[in-house]
Amino acid sequence: MNKYYTAQICENGHVISSVGDSSDLFCEECGSKIINSCPSCNSPIRGQLNDDSFIVCTYNAPKHCPKCGEAYPWTK
Repeated sequence: MNKYYTAQICENGHVISSVGDSSDLFCEECGSKIINSCPSCNSPIRGQLNDDSFIVCTYNAPKHCPKCGEAYPWTK
């Protein structure tokens, strides 16, 4: 079973990290709060696939939580 990193994305949709390696609390670009879990169900935001044989060159912020289906704040 593949595992994903936890992404860190600001509430306006700016991707801070797709591999969960930032300690910042607020976005440098817009100043909004950085989140790493779904505000509705607290499930981690899915980042890049954690697989040494697969490299992702681009990562786009997901629109909805795969666990509860709620839209993330940056889609509203």
